[in-house]
Amino acid sequence: MTLNGAIIAKRFERTGIPQFETHPKLFLRAWAGTHAATDPATQSILKAYENLRLSEGTDLPRTALTDHSADAVIAAWCAAQAYLGHWTVDLYAIPGDKLEPVVRNARFPWPERITAP
Repeated sequence: MTLNGAIIAKRFERTGIPQFETHPKLFLRAWAGTHAATDPATQSILKAYENLRLSEGTDLPRTALTDHSADAVIAAWCAAQAYLGHWTVDLYAIPGDKLEPVVRNARFPWPERITAP
């Protein structure tokens, strides 16, 4: 998160607007590789991710899209899964883990239960 992002997050903290931490490439490595074959929703988001990365299905020149655009799709999808109640695990709330959010009401949604080592 950039400094401006942190400032906005702190302001949103007072409003009660939900805030989600996501790391798209971590999600893709840890989750999509093992679940993409069996989960249609994951297949759809991976296709959108690849299309953006390759500029397929758009009339934008290849240079207009970056990895950041594709990551934004994954981040928005992860946040939506938590907001809609599909993902109830919060990585910030794993018992025994010392991870703490920068913003008090921030959540780090994840699709399955994980325990700290």
